[in-house]
Amino acid sequence: MVASITIAKKIKNSIIETVKVLSKNELIGGIEENLIGLNQGHRFLLIGNYKIIYKVVGNTVYITDVFDCRQNPQKILTNEINKTII
Repeated sequence: MVASITIAKKIKNSIIETVKVLSKNELIGGIEENLIGLNQGHRFLLIGNYKIIYKVVGNTVYITDVFDCRQNPQKILTNEINKTII
């Protein structure tokens, strides 16, 4: 159990550090092909097995999903926040 908590903390910290890059260059990530149909400009960054999905609205970056890439990519569409227009 301790090992899984330690691993989870490492993953969380890696994701947080990766997201910090967005404050300097919000367009650094690639276009998220699975969400193009929503026309909201979703982009993504990869960190290990995780895809950080985000969109930029004005001067704000919204993280809409942290997706485990070992899942079926179509599951990205089931996350309601990805569909939300802010």
